[in-house]
Amino acid sequence: MLLLSLPAHAQQRIVTLAPHLAELVCALGRCDALVGVIAWTDYPAQAAAKPVIGDAANLNLERLLAAKPDLVLAWRGGTRDDTVRRLQSLGLQVVWIDSGRLDDIGEAILDIGGWIGAEDRACELEQDYRQRLQSLRGVSEVTVHGGRDREIRVELDPARMQAFGITLDQGLARLAETNIARPVGDLARGGERHSIYLAGQIDSVERLRRLVVGERGGRLIYLE
Repeated sequence: MLLLSLPAHAQQRIVTLAPHLAELVCALGRCDALVGVIAWTDYPAQAAAKPVIGDAANLNLERLLAAKPDLVLAWRGGTRDDTVRRLQSLGLQVVWIDSGRLDDIGEAILDIGGWIGAEDRACELEQDYRQRLQSLRGVSEVTVHGGRDREIRVELDPARMQAFGITLDQGLARLAETNIARPVGDLARGGERHSIYLAGQIDSVERLRRLVVGERGGRLIYLE
């Protein structure tokens, strides 16, 4: 009797916690290994047909565990930290993938390729992506949709603002103009069109604290 064993990667069961991660797995030729995807996974059609195990905010742990994955791909910037810790506590192998910015995507392709045994295909895709990226001009950042939006709440003190001679409208206008995301064009790929935005300047609490909202007597007034 001749016994044949398949490579470990060929038997993988993969769950992706962001739509674009499922798309990358399929682009690397391993769509057949997907056993669970997140809500709003709609491309390619083969990935869209996979079982849905919840959304970015609420995973259905029962469905996820029933899929018996041996690899879970999480999106750093979209998947909740406590969700990842919970899955790890249940003994699942969870891998963080950075893919929120243009420069991250090439590395994400290589990272995923290494985890799913598609290194050669990943190198080809990464090179093709870099070449396409070089053809783009005037692009600061591509925002990948499908995860949680980070929110920073600002509470303005009317008394302090009045003391510095700053009106509420002035403060709000300064916040808006600094944090606005401006569209710079579209990127066509595979029959789809993706909007590209020049990101706003506010990406951390520290930068928000140092935002200049006015000037008095030659002295800059910061939001903090």
